Amino acid sequence: MGIYQTASFDGTYFNFNLSEDGTVATITPTETAVPYSNQYNIEVIAVIPHKHNDITFTALNSYDVYNSFINGGNYYLTSDVDWAIDYSGFTVTNNLSICLNGYSITIRGMYPQIMVAEGATLRIFDCNESGNGNGSIRFYREYVSDTSSIHDPSAINIGYGLLEIYGGTFLFTYDNYVIGGINVSGMSNDGGETWVYGNIAVYGGNLNNFLNSDGYCIRGNSANNNIKISGGTLGKVYVRSAIEADGYAGNALSVYYGGISNGVTVLKNSTVDKLNLLNDGYYAKQSGTDVIAVPPKTVTVTLEHASATDAALLTQTVGGSITDIVITAEDGYMLPATLDIGNGLTYTLAPNGLTATISGEPTADTTITVTCEVADSRTPVDIPSAGSKDYTGKTLISDLVDTELYTVTTNAGGIVAGEYDVVLTLKDNTSYRWATGDADDAVRTIKF
Repeated sequence: MGIYQTASFDGTYFNFNLSEDGTVATITPTETAVPYSNQYNIEVIAVIPHKHNDITFTALNSYDVYNSFINGGNYYLTSDVDWAIDYSGFTVTNNLSICLNGYSITIRGMYPQIMVAEGATLRIFDCNESGNGNGSIRFYREYVSDTSSIHDPSAINIGYGLLEIYGGTFLFTYDNYVIGGINVSGMSNDGGETWVYGNIAVYGGNLNNFLNSDGYCIRGNSANNNIKISGGTLGKVYVRSAIEADGYAGNALSVYYGGISNGVTVLKNSTVDKLNLLNDGYYAKQSGTDVIAVPPKTVTVTLEHASATDAALLTQTVGGSITDIVITAEDGYMLPATLDIGNGLTYTLAPNGLTATISGEPTADTTITVTCEVADSRTPVDIPSAGSKDYTGKTLISDLVDTELYTVTTNAGGIVAGEYDVVLTLKDNTSYRWATGDADDAVRTIKF
C-alpha cells in the first residue's frame, strides 16, 4: 500500500533493491557472511505516498521555493511559506502541482503575480492531510506608490496555459492598489498573428473573496477562453464565452457576460437555477441542456369587471414563461368563453365557467384586455334528446312532446331510415335560455 523511500543498508551484508515505481523492495544477501545472524534484525518501513488525481507529491523545501516552482514538479507543503516575488512576477513554465496540505503560501512584493506559460499547467490542491486546517494562498501587494504603469490588476494571469483548482482558499491583501482575481486572457507571442488563449478549470476551492479591482474572481477577456466550473465557491465571474458547468451543484453562479446578445449561451450542460445573470435587461432561460440569455418580454393584463387572484401578476416582465394569471369575474358578470391572445399566450376558461387562466411564454411584449359581460340571469334549460326508433316501413316521429318550458314546433319524422329535424322553441325566452348554444336564440334544432 505504500512506497519504500530509503534504506540504511551499506551493502556489506545485504543489498536493498527498489523497483522503479517504488512499490516493491527486494533484500538479498551479499557474499559476506553475517556475524551473529541470530541477532541481526532488518526493519523496512513503507511510506504512504501523498497523492491526488494519480499524482504523487513530494515534500516542498520551504527554503528553495523559487527553484522548486521554476523547475516544476509535484509538491505538498509541510509548513507555511512566505515567498517574496520581484516586480516582474513569477511565470510557471513547467507543469507544477501544489498541495497546500492545510498550510498557507503568502506571495508578497510590488507585483506578486503568477503567470502560466503556454503548454504549462498549474494545479492547486488542498487535502489537509496535515490536520492543520484549510490551506490558503494569499497575494500581498506592498511597497507600491506609483500605479500608473500597472495595467493588469489580476493575481493570476493564465493568458497562455492551464490553471486547475481543486482546493484551497484564495485571498489577497494590498497597501494601496488591488491585486486579486484570475485573468483568463488571450495573448500573442508573435505580434498578433497567432493568439493563444488561457484555460481554467475549477473543481473546488474558495474564490469568493479573491476579487480584482472590478469585483470579479475570474475574468475571461476573450471570446475564445475555455472556462470550466464544476465545483468550488466563487464570487462574480466575467466571461465573453460560455462556461462549461457540467457537474456543478453549488449555489447559482453570478455571471456577467461581456458583449451579450439575444440567445447567447452562458452555461453549457447546466440548468437555469445555477445562473444568476448580472446583465441588466437580460434573463436566464433554459434551452435544452444549456442556459442562454434572452431579453425580457412584458405582459400587461387589464381587467374589466373582474379581478385576479394575485393582482401583482397582472404585469410581468419575464425571460421565459409567465406565472399563471387566474381571473374571476365580479358578481353579476361572466368571463368571456374564449379570448384569442397570440404571442405564445393562451386564455383558458375553467369548465365551471367561474375562473379563467392566462398562461404561456410570450414571444413579444403583449397587452391583454379581459372584458366581462353582464351575466345572464335566466334559468338554463337542458336540451333533451330526440331519441331514435327502428325502421318499420311506416312514418315515425320523435316521442318528444310539449312541456311547460318549450314547444315541439317541428316533428314531422319520416318513413325512410335517416335523420330528421326536431325543432324546439322556448315558451319564455325572457326568463329561460337554452343551456348550450346561442343564449339569445329561443329555437333549437336536434336530430331524431
